[in-house]
Amino acid sequence: MAGTAAFSTRRALKHVGLLALVLILLAAAASPWVASPKKFGEGVGRFVAFASLAAYGLSYLWQTGRRRLAGGLGASLVLCVAALVVWLATLAPGRRAPTPLTAADQGPLTVDTAGSKLSHATLAFSLAAPGPGFQEITQETRPKIGQAFPGRHDVTCWGYRHEDTGAGLLVLLIKQPLDTREALEGVSHGFRESFTGQAKFTVSEDKTSWTDAERSVLFVGASDELGNVALRFLAGPTFGVGVIAVDTDAAAARATVMTLTL
Repeated sequence: MAGTAAFSTRRALKHVGLLALVLILLAAAASPWVASPKKFGEGVGRFVAFASLAAYGLSYLWQTGRRRLAGGLGASLVLCVAALVVWLATLAPGRRAPTPLTAADQGPLTVDTAGSKLSHATLAFSLAAPGPGFQEITQETRPKIGQAFPGRHDVTCWGYRHEDTGAGLLVLLIKQPLDTREALEGVSHGFRESFTGQAKFTVSEDKTSWTDAERSVLFVGASDELGNVALRFLAGPTFGVGVIAVDTDAAAARATVMTLTL
């Protein structure tokens, strides 16, 4: 039709690419604060796909002379992006800067007078103390946890190993609220992998509880490399704590991790 501006697909694709680049850069800037990077990335991918289609349509309207309509719809898209940024900054749980551990937070776990319970001095979580024959190996385990959670100043651990049987106990503290099920499961999985590596398990229990009464992950399994392994991770109001027990007796490993309380 005479007087209608020509549409350039090449120009429209440039507009789409520019918008996608801006959104990806914003997502990269926000990613260190998200509770679940995997789900966050999936959500960003879906939004970028939607925004790219919208940008292509807006470019078509602009190039074919319908600039007032394109401007109005473009302003609506900008508002959607702004609303997403505000949601990420203020509403989404688990996206807060972690709180660095104090020297007291990283101090030794204390044993009660009966020798039956380990307790944390500042955060008050507790669990059954390892029995006779266990030696503390915290200085050996902390570098491994540091590799599993690089650059984190809100994570520490305590380790114990039986000198004869090889049974082990590892306690992990992360001083960050785990406000979503995904955050709890993500930290728990990272903790397990830091201890077990790529060991193959026959799994007998693997479940997450996310209720007002308890927010926890429980894993029980066995592997040829490690024997019987049990893990329990709890989400507290301001921190998360987990324990892994390795034992020749599967029931004993499970019973040990079930003593963890907040």
